[in-house]
Amino acid sequence: AALGALGLGIGLAHWRANAQAERGRAGLLLAVGVGLAFIALQGAASALGRQRIEAALLRADPGTRVLDVAMSAYPSDPLCWNFVSVESKEAAGSYRLRRGILSLAPAWLPPAACPAGMAEARARASLTPTMLVEPAVNGSLAVLRALKNADCYVDAWLRFARAPALERGAAADLRFASTRRGNFTTLPLAPSGSRACPSRVPGWGYPRADLLAPAP
Repeated sequence: AALGALGLGIGLAHWRANAQAERGRAGLLLAVGVGLAFIALQGAASALGRQRIEAALLRADPGTRVLDVAMSAYPSDPLCWNFVSVESKEAAGSYRLRRGILSLAPAWLPPAACPAGMAEARARASLTPTMLVEPAVNGSLAVLRALKNADCYVDAWLRFARAPALERGAAADLRFASTRRGNFTTLPLAPSGSRACPSRVPGWGYPRADLLAPAP
């Protein structure tokens, strides 16, 4: 009887261990499924948002060429997205950067109700009911190309920068939040030849090669 009770106890313990393992595997599979679904949803939302932004920019200026839209969702509210767009007008010799906020569901959550970002506060205007934009940053294609060719620091910096803004004697990537002193990408511009070129520059391509050479 004692051996039978012992065997029954061992069997019960084994059954409980297997049941717990099954629950653990089920929980892990559920977590993986939720994670993959969230990634897929974010990808679809990003693609939809990019389409809306590009369409709005082209309506605002039919002569522009939209080269890029960098987007990032608000972690606290996935309906709200920060974006930075890059446009070019080769014939005019200029390019334009815009930073803004997009709401994917403006009837429920207008863009003005999206959480405040970390960037320096600037006035925002409504481009469409779904979108608020800050004043555009306009740049000269000739100046950008000349700096790239003449300044090895700018040339190296342009291997990283995706939204190159030239303002107040400095270059900065507009994708990142800025303070009055700029952000971690800010590069003070100096007279050509006044400093030795940086060493060990990664051999990356130029994200904005489409700005650095005339459009075909």
